[in-house]
Amino acid sequence: MNKISEKQRSDEDILALMRSNPQKGFEMLFHAFYAEVCRHIYRYIPNQSVVEDIAQDLFAELWTKREALNITKSPGAYLHRMAVTRSLNHIRDNKKHLHVSDEALKSSPSRLHSAHEEMSATELSVVITKAIDALPERCRLVFMLSRFEDMSNAGISKELDISVKTVENQMTKALKVLRTAIDKFRRIE
Repeated sequence: MNKISEKQRSDEDILALMRSNPQKGFEMLFHAFYAEVCRHIYRYIPNQSVVEDIAQDLFAELWTKREALNITKSPGAYLHRMAVTRSLNHIRDNKKHLHVSDEALKSSPSRLHSAHEEMSATELSVVITKAIDALPERCRLVFMLSRFEDMSNAGISKELDISVKTVENQMTKALKVLRTAIDKFRRIE
C-alpha cells in the first residue's frame, strides 16, 4: 500500500468534509489555502489591497457555487487556477487605466515602452492560460501539479496513480502545446 502524504490526506479530508458538511469544509478550505491564493495573485498584481479583494471574491464565488463544484483531486491546484484566471481577468479589465497622457509620453518615452511590455506580458499570460485550459483533462492536471504545485514526476505519478513515463509523456505534450501557442503569439505581435 502506498504511503499517503500529509498534503494528500489533508486534501482528501477537505474534499470529504465539503461533501458532508459544506460550511465546515469550506472553512477548512479557506484556512488551508487563503494565504496561498493571495501569494499566487500577488505574483501578477503586487498590490496587497487588490490581492485581498480578488481572493475574497474568489472564495465568495466558490461558496456561492459550492453545490456545483467538482473538485476531485487537488483543491490547491483548483484554487491556483482560479487565482491565476482572476488575476489575468483583473489585469485585462483594468488595461484601460494604463492610458498615458501625451505630456507624460513627451517627458518619458520609456513609459510607453514599459506600458507596451506590460500589455504584451498580460496578453501572453492570457494566451498561456487559454492553452492550459484547452489541454485534455489528464494532461492539464499533470501540468498544473508539476508547474503550480511544484510536484516531481514521481510525486505526480503517485498522486494520480499513473506511471512516471505517462507523466513525462503528458508533460511533453503540454509543453509542446504551450510552445506552439507562444510561437503563434510572437508571430502576431
